[in-house]
Parts: sequence; C-alpha cells; structure tokens
Amino acid sequence: PFAPRISTGPAVLLPIAALMLLGIDPVIAGRLIVAASYAALLVGLAIIGKRVGGRWAALAAVAVPLTINTAAGISPIQGPADILGEIPAAALAVWALVVLPRRAWAAGLLVGLAVQAKYISLLFLPAFALALWFRDPGLPWRRRVRAAVLPAAMVAAPTLLVELIAFAVL
Repeated sequence: PFAPRISTGPAVLLPIAALMLLGIDPVIAGRLIVAASYAALLVGLAIIGKRVGGRWAALAAVAVPLTINTAAGISPIQGPADILGEIPAAALAVWALVVLPRRAWAAGLLVGLAVQAKYISLLFLPAFALALWFRDPGLPWRRRVRAAVLPAAMVAAPTLLVELIAFAVL
C-alpha cells in the first residue's frame, strides 16, 4: 500500500476498492471511478465557465479538455478512464473553486482530497490561497486570516489522516 511506484493516492483508490467490495471487476471499478471524475471535471468547468462569461464561456471551458489528445505525446494518460490520479485531482480542484464562494471549509477539504489523489495537486495550493484571500474583498486582513484557518485545516486533514493510518500500519 505504500509503494513508491504507485503515485495515485487513496482519494482515487478507496472508491475503487469500495466498488470492488460490491463485486465489480477491478478494471471496471477503476474505470467507472475515473470516468465519473472526468464527468465531474467537465460539469465543474461548465459551472465556472458560466460564472465567468456566460454560456459560451461554459462551452469553451468544457471543450478544452475534450480536445486534448493525450495519446499523441509521452503522456501516461491514454483516455479519460485510465486509472490514474490526474483527472480526479483536476476534478477535485475545479470543484473546490466551484464551492469556495459559499463553503470555504468544503473547498479546503476538496483541495486536500485532490492532494491525496495526486501529489502534483500541491501546485494548486498557491492559487487556492489567493482565491481564499480575495473571496471577501471588504474584510480586514486579520479577519481574512481567521477565515482561512478552517479551510487550511481541511486541506491538511486528508493528508494527516492518511499519514496517521500509514504510521499505525507500520
């Protein structure tokens, strides 16, 4: 469970394992979870696109991931149902931005789950911190810092839980 070659994290592997417990074939279970993540990514991008620029921006936001040909280069992703953590991590990061205006704690949890889907999601943290900082532009800086404590704790919570379980297992 802690092999260095496996970089897809528990935020992707645990739902796959849950489907396997129901008797679904491992390959089909994995592809169902990642395909659902791809659909969630597209829906989240449509919501953000509509907020930014209306229906045409929503269409453009959804069209971009659909036009990427990952099989042409050296990308390990060959399709939207490959059992890798990149697509679920992107979907979780996009949904963090969708829910950020109303529920900052849930956005923080989604970012933490994105990190546990794929560690490269750590690159999203500065953008999330800026989005969190500018969420309430009229607040004084001290209230902004206090408002960011719970979302920051929620970002760290999934990683702390995984590391505590790994420590207990070892």
